[in-house]
Amino acid sequence: MSANKPEPMPHVGEQDVLLSVMADLKLRDQVGRNKYGTTLQTNNGRNALMDAYQECLDQAMYLKQRLMEDLDVTTFKQFEAAIRKWSNDRGLIEGTTVFKQYCKLHEELLELGDALIIPSIPLRHIKLEIGDMQVVLANICTQLGCTLEECAWLAYDKIKDRKGKMINGTFVKEEDLCRNLAQK
Repeated sequence: MSANKPEPMPHVGEQDVLLSVMADLKLRDQVGRNKYGTTLQTNNGRNALMDAYQECLDQAMYLKQRLMEDLDVTTFKQFEAAIRKWSNDRGLIEGTTVFKQYCKLHEELLELGDALIIPSIPLRHIKLEIGDMQVVLANICTQLGCTLEECAWLAYDKIKDRKGKMINGTFVKEEDLCRNLAQK
C-alpha cells in the first residue's frame, strides 16, 4: 500500500461520517469537562499548536499502524477474491467436485515435495508450488462455502495452546506423546 497511489472517486457509502464525528466531539467535550473541570478555552496557558502537533504525530502513528495491520488482511481477502474469480471464469468451481480438487491438491503437494528435495531449485519455484496449493485450497473452500482465512483461523485456534515437543525435527503433540508412552 502506497501513500502516493491516488484513491478512486467515492461512491454512496453506508454511514454518515459527519454525524459520527459530531457525536464523538460531544463525548470528547464531556471527557475534557470531567478531566479539567471546563471546556477547552483560549489563552489557557498551553501551546495549542504544540498540543495539536503532538496529537497529529500520535495520529500518524495510529493511522500507519492500522494501515500496516489491514494490509495483510486486505491482501489476503483480495487474493481469495482473485482466485475465486479466476476459478469461476474457467469453470473450476461448477465444473468439478471437491474430491477432484482434493486429487489436484495431492498432485500439487507432490510437486512441492519434488521442489523441496532438490537443493538447486530456486526459492521462487518453491513459493509457486506453495501458491498452487493455496489456489486449490481456495477452490475447495469456495465449493464448501467457506474461506481459506476462516479455515486458517480455525486451525490456529485449535493449535494455539497446544503443547508437545520436537522429536527428530517433527513437532509431536503432547497427547500423542502420552498415547505413545501408554502403549509401550
